[in-house]
Order: sequence, then C-alpha cells, then structure tokens
Amino acid sequence: MTEYHITKDGAQIGPLTETEVTSGLIDGKFSGNDLVWTPGNADWQLLSTAFPSLHANAVQMPPVPVEKASLPLPGLDLNSWTMKTKDTPFWKFLLGMNVFKSYQLDCVEKRGDVLTVRVLSGKTCTFKIGEFKAKYIKTAQGNRDFILKSTTKPIQKVTFRETELQMPESWWDELEQKIGVTESGVSKLLHKIKSSI
Repeated sequence: MTEYHITKDGAQIGPLTETEVTSGLIDGKFSGNDLVWTPGNADWQLLSTAFPSLHANAVQMPPVPVEKASLPLPGLDLNSWTMKTKDTPFWKFLLGMNVFKSYQLDCVEKRGDVLTVRVLSGKTCTFKIGEFKAKYIKTAQGNRDFILKSTTKPIQKVTFRETELQMPESWWDELEQKIGVTESGVSKLLHKIKSSI
C-alpha cells in the first residue's frame, strides 16, 4: 500500500492512504496546488499532477511557487517535529516566583530517535526515545507539571510547568500525546482522594 505525505501551508501531513488523499481532495481539505510525496519518488509534485482525474473538471489555479530548498528531502524523517512556545512576559515569572526567565521552555523537538528540550538561554537536555519516562502531575488548579526523567542517566531530569507558559490547553494536549506523557500514580491518587472528600 502506497503512503502519501502532503505539504499544505508549510505543514506536513501524513502518512496518508490513497483513500484519505482522495477524500481530502473531494472535501476541499487539500487542493491541487498542495504538494505530495511518496517513498520512492525523487521529488515532490502537485496533487493535481498526482491525481489528475480528480481535477479534470475543477477550476485550475496557477501553481503556488515553491522553493525546493524549503521542502524536506526525500528520506527525511517525517515523524520529526518541533513544538515552540511563546515568550511569557517577565512579570508573569515574578508572580510565579520564577526569576530565572532564561530557563523558560523555548521548544521541545524530536529528530530521529532523539527528543530535545531547549530553554531560552539555549541550554538543551536530550533524551533518546525509549530511554526516558514522561509523567505529569496535575495540580489542584488543574494545571500539569511535566517531568521527563532519563532511565539510563539517573541525574538527567527536566520539569516544565503549564502555569509558567501562556500556551493554549491544546498545545499541552498535543505535547502530551507526542511524547507519550501519562499522569503519575501519585497525581491520580491525590485527585481520587480530593474528589471523595
């Protein structure tokens, strides 16, 4: 079964099946000007070229100019991702008793089998996929404190808090899903006790 990777508005989507791509074209999720790549192809091509029968009766728009340098190379790990944070105002850090703004989370990214956590000062902490535990503790206010701890290097640990960053709930949910974070047993127990009181 062929898998398809689509680039739409600078974001990569996939792998997708042919049925998913066809449905996306029919429903308007994808356009003929979006790019598609399949393993084994040397380059990206327009969806209108890859699926010409779906565009025979459609109004043809001129192709969007695409610079090859901005496209990933075939064979690139399409499961790589970066989740960048917004800058949090300094006064929020003072209210949160965190005066070390340089330690604010800048981004979390996955490249190949390495997960990297970077703070604003530029310092990084890297974890090899499969060699760390990711848990969160839910606070009384409903916020999450994420904890990543190496299973091979006992002193390697990173904690970042939902309350310190002005990111939408969906950002935290996506991060939780991407790195496989689960709620810690202690957190579950505390919330169970709290709800029974």
